[in-house]
Amino acid sequence: MKQNFLHTLSFILISALVTTTYGFHDLPHMLILGIAKQVLIEKDPEIIQIAEKYFDQFEEPHQKGQVQFEEHSIWSDDIKFLYKSGVKYWDTWHYIDQIYNPTNYPININNQKESNSNAQAAFNQIKETFKNKNLIGKITVMKHIFLKHLVHLVGDIHQPLHTVSFFSQKFQNGDLGGNKQMVQLSDSKKNNLHFYFDSGAFFYTFDDRIHRPFNESFTDYFGNEVERLIKLYPREELKINDEDVQFDQWVAESYKISTEQIYTQIDLTGSQKVNKITDENHLKNQELCQKQITKAGYRLANILEDFLKDEKGIYTFDKEIYQHKTKDKNKVDKTGKTLIAFIIALVLLGICLFGCHKNSQNQQKMKQNGNSSSHNESGRHQELQNQSDNF
Repeated sequence: MKQNFLHTLSFILISALVTTTYGFHDLPHMLILGIAKQVLIEKDPEIIQIAEKYFDQFEEPHQKGQVQFEEHSIWSDDIKFLYKSGVKYWDTWHYIDQIYNPTNYPININNQKESNSNAQAAFNQIKETFKNKNLIGKITVMKHIFLKHLVHLVGDIHQPLHTVSFFSQKFQNGDLGGNKQMVQLSDSKKNNLHFYFDSGAFFYTFDDRIHRPFNESFTDYFGNEVERLIKLYPREELKINDEDVQFDQWVAESYKISTEQIYTQIDLTGSQKVNKITDENHLKNQELCQKQITKAGYRLANILEDFLKDEKGIYTFDKEIYQHKTKDKNKVDKTGKTLIAFIIALVLLGICLFGCHKNSQNQQKMKQNGNSSSHNESGRHQELQNQSDNF
């Protein structure tokens, strides 16, 4: 029992730290799926129900039925800790290292063989599986796994540094998407460039992230943050329509952002051990990350609809049907908890009232017994007095 508790506790704490090197942190990934969910609730709620049916087929040992829909977006990172080297062959699915070589440093081509296992290749496999007509309406183990990878992969590829590796005299084998580049803010906070952007340029802190399973305060915060991002960056402003499902174009877009907006803040000569991020650029980076998170959410909604639309009308759902303006099932859970608390309060009040009534009856009975006892004592006294007079 104690070992199980320690294992669960260590998973929650360590996975919160370990997963930061793999892509957007926990919270940005969950926000991306949260935005996609909100879009589809308004547009086509059956797609969310189908996705839930896939997600809920299996659960990992650490989940124990407590996983919120949005948490499935970080399954790809969670299993790295849970199964360690057992799933190492999926590590390369989180990125695609496209060479950025602005100084024309002579690269050893033999050391840079094109990988057939990267984010683009992973997406192609997932798409082929869900477009396979022989598998329509069949929830297989592979489709379950692939869908969980998909909702993470779309987020990863919108973190621009997951699409690039910078080469130079200093980084002859690439900087691994900024993992080897150190940056420092004006408040002396240091970290590597990749980690900096994983956290949304430190907009989403550790305190914001470590709330799994969701608690009530984090549920409120999370819902408000999804709503804020949607209002801040509407689909129309980001020029995203229903046909925006081209993964390769998203990769190219992120690569362009990396080379034109991120690496321009770095000393490309390699003479600086730590690169200074100005306050102005820091604010721009936070805005960039929030925009990418929102963009990824809209596009993930498009992809889920595209991949799952042929399965509509096949399944019977025993869950509550989403209404047009349903905010989030977490809100429903919160209302349910409030109702249960109210019922418990009424029961306790009833018990108290019953106890008070019972106590009142007992006191009244005792009073009556007391009066009867006084009357008897008075009679006995009179009887002794009479006996004394006779004597």
